[in-house]
Amino acid sequence: MVATGGLSISKIGATDFAYRFAKQFGHKLIDTRSALVPLTFVAADWAPFSALSGVSLEVQLATGNRKTGAEFNEDLLLTHRGLSGLGVLQISSYWQPGEPIHTNLLPEQDATNALLEAKTGTKRQIANLLSEWVPQRLAHV
Repeated sequence: MVATGGLSISKIGATDFAYRFAKQFGHKLIDTRSALVPLTFVAADWAPFSALSGVSLEVQLATGNRKTGAEFNEDLLLTHRGLSGLGVLQISSYWQPGEPIHTNLLPEQDATNALLEAKTGTKRQIANLLSEWVPQRLAHV
């Protein structure tokens, strides 16, 4: 067994030595890709959300289908460049380009019914109601 670390961390001396070594002996290699990483967005696309940097909440994240996919109930952290937190780092290992990532911001709530009930039973602003379930900054945005 040869372990050399991840190619993404070349600053600490990680190289492709193990891959070249395995290839030299005819071993089949699978393409590498990033995993356990945050999801970053083009600055212009993320601009409306950048003010939420630092907001964190527990969410449900899912990607893929039932056989190859994954689902996690973990923390989501909004950053100045995109999404991070334990849930995002976990789901990044399963996500494939072109697949959607489903995010349920209220995994413990039936949000549709709760919002419909609130709509008919009170004159409260929706942001005030949502701030009971998610961080206030997120609710108001």
